[in-house]
Amino acid sequence: MIPGGKTAPMREREGPDSRPSETTRAGPVCARYEALLAEVSEGVLCYDLDIRLIELSDSAAILFGLEVETARGSLLADVLPAAACEGLRELTAQLGDRGGQAGGELKIVRDDVGGVDELALELKLRSVDEEDGLRLVMALARDVSMRRSFDRALRRIGSSISGLAGNGFFRALVRNLAQELNVSRVILARVTDPSARRMRVLAFWNIDRIGKSFEYDLPGTP
Repeated sequence: MIPGGKTAPMREREGPDSRPSETTRAGPVCARYEALLAEVSEGVLCYDLDIRLIELSDSAAILFGLEVETARGSLLADVLPAAACEGLRELTAQLGDRGGQAGGELKIVRDDVGGVDELALELKLRSVDEEDGLRLVMALARDVSMRRSFDRALRRIGSSISGLAGNGFFRALVRNLAQELNVSRVILARVTDPSARRMRVLAFWNIDRIGKSFEYDLPGTP
C-alpha cells in the first residue's frame, strides 16, 4: 500500500521468462480488494498457495511486523517467525475442507522498543479463484490480544472472589479489578432512585486501599 489508500504497482520477477509472474497475475485480484485494503481497520493479507505474499495492507504490516515494500512478493516463511508461518499454513490447508473459508488464531512474537511484544491475532481466510486458474487466499487479521488478556483477568478475578459475599465480595472485586487493569481507582455503584439520577457506591478502591462509600448525582459525571 502507498499513502492515499492506493495499491502499489506489482513487481514482475526478473529473468528471461516472458510469462506473467504469479505476482503480476494477482494484480486484478488485489485491485478488486483495493477498497477493502484501504478502509478496514483489520490487517489484510493476500497470498498464493505457496504462501508467497502478493499484497498486504498497512495495518497488516504493523500487526505482523513487516515492511510493505520488502515483504511484498516474499515467501512468508522468509519474513514471519517459523511458528506463525506454520500456523498460517495449517489454516490455509483447511480451506479445501471448509468450502473455501477457514479461521483460527495465531500468536506473533515481535521485538519492540520496550521489549518482546506478543500478539494474539484472530484470522479469517477465504480462497479466491482467478479465471486463469490462479488461486489466492485473502486473510483478514484482527488483534484480539486485549480481549484475551481481559478474559484471563476476569477468570483470575472470578476465582479469587468466588467464595465471598456481601461487602467483602464488592471490596475484593474493586481491588482485583484495579490490580488486573493497572488503574488507581475503581468504583462499584448502583442506582438508588427510579429516575436513575443518583448512585450509591458499594465499594471504592482508592490507589492502595478501600475508600469510604458515598452517594453522588449521576448527571454531569463521567
